[in-house]
Amino acid sequence: MLRMISLVAVLLLSFARPVSADDEADLRALSEAYIQHPVMQQMMDELLSEETMYSMAFAHLEGTEGALAEDELEALFDIIAEEMARMRPKMEALMITAATQTFELDEIQALKSFLDTDAGARAMLKSGTFTQVFYTSSGTMLQELYERIATRVETELLE
Repeated sequence: MLRMISLVAVLLLSFARPVSADDEADLRALSEAYIQHPVMQQMMDELLSEETMYSMAFAHLEGTEGALAEDELEALFDIIAEEMARMRPKMEALMITAATQTFELDEIQALKSFLDTDAGARAMLKSGTFTQVFYTSSGTMLQELYERIATRVETELLE
């Protein structure tokens, strides 16, 4: 088994193309420009918005209605907003690193160019809504899938 893993690793490395320091620097710079693009920043603004913070807080407080006084709720919202604001630079740095590790130079350039178009900007700003609609619509279906898989694993593999 170890021999097979080693063989696969050697094969994968043989197909990897070397990246020059200049290409790596260009990729990093383009990744930064992509994450700092106004559309990406607007998406971050929406992700870290007060409305999102309130939704998160209320989700965590579900079932504890009346447990916190109004001033305690306000203090909670302030804490959440402060912590999310503090986290934003770290999130952006992680996104830049992820983009640099995930995309090739021409791909990140294409993504940035896409955001520079009106249609690209509109489409990207709708991606959160798209994802939310999909997960909301598919929640029951996915739950049923997980249950079927669990049942089959239990009956076919564990007996």
